[in-house]
Amino acid sequence: IVWTCTNILSQSMSVCPIQLHEKKTKKIIDSHPLNKLLNLIPNPEMSSYQWRSVIMNNCGLWGNSFCEIERDGAGRPLRLWPIMPWRVYVRRIAGEIMYQVILIAGGTVWLRPDQMLHIRGLSTDGLVGLSPIRAGCEAIGLGLAAQVSAGKAFSNDNPPMGTVTVPMKVSDGAAKRIRESVESGHKGLNNAHRIMLLEEGMTFTPNNMNPVDMQLLESRRFTREEIGGMYRIPMHKLGILEKATNNNIEQQALEFIQDCLTPWAKNIEQEIMIKLFTPAEQDTLILKHDMDEISRGDIKTRYSAYGSAKQWGILNTDEVRAKEYLPPLPAGAGQVYLNPMNMIPAGSTPPVPAAAPKPKPEAEPAETEPELVEA
Repeated sequence: IVWTCTNILSQSMSVCPIQLHEKKTKKIIDSHPLNKLLNLIPNPEMSSYQWRSVIMNNCGLWGNSFCEIERDGAGRPLRLWPIMPWRVYVRRIAGEIMYQVILIAGGTVWLRPDQMLHIRGLSTDGLVGLSPIRAGCEAIGLGLAAQVSAGKAFSNDNPPMGTVTVPMKVSDGAAKRIRESVESGHKGLNNAHRIMLLEEGMTFTPNNMNPVDMQLLESRRFTREEIGGMYRIPMHKLGILEKATNNNIEQQALEFIQDCLTPWAKNIEQEIMIKLFTPAEQDTLILKHDMDEISRGDIKTRYSAYGSAKQWGILNTDEVRAKEYLPPLPAGAGQVYLNPMNMIPAGSTPPVPAAAPKPKPEAEPAETEPELVEA
């Protein structure tokens, strides 16, 4: 279940592009050199999807993710190299945070804060995040114990629970022999589904699932819910569908984006903005994850939302087509924003339409006197 939760977090965050916007105009900037570093090749050994999966996986397991920032001669970020959290110790030396990195070949190296991209989870001191595994050790330990218990039960094939009735009183030795005979013939995977042969008038009465097995199943489901709640993963993503319907699953999917992914996205965005951008860029640019990739509905829902956005002048046709990965209309025909014509400012009086002018009656021809002609 821990693997499932961290995998869901890693995959969901990794498919969301990181977009750079101008703070004033909100226009997307594609020409910035960090776009390629964040969305395509953070280092020569992995893609952006793989790199961000490593970040979220380490945060989900350790509560911290570390990446060394390799810079060029001008101090600009050039590559981002993930470091396993167990190799990094965060120290405060002379009032300054320093990162002590244990090298694989032996020895240590110290890195300054501007050389380390550090994504922290929930923290109590602001230096390091708390490990979810350590924080939820009781629930995880209960799940491991239930898993081991279930494994042993199935490895023994959970021999049939029931009562063997003997028509006469037997000695302890005979009772032991009967028990061993039944178990040896039906216990274990190799003896599953064999026919039970009883002797001397004995009868076997099977029982239904015993309370211990029922408690085992209940505890395993409770463990899934407990660990899923620790990671803020909706239950339907963990395969718990007892109370799921189409309506509440859709609502839970929105809550997953708002309550689980958005805080992580904001955490990552601010750390990247602080460590990789200059102070001047921090004042003029905004970094933001595009959650449209994971919040896209069915085609009917999307097109209905696009229609409302076009009707109220929020999007034009080319912007709608871009969201569906379609080219713009030719000759700039899709760059026009539309607005309803029957809208007025709130609180104002609707204008009274002017009365149409009445048509003037046609003038009757004037009577003229006959022209006198001399004889």
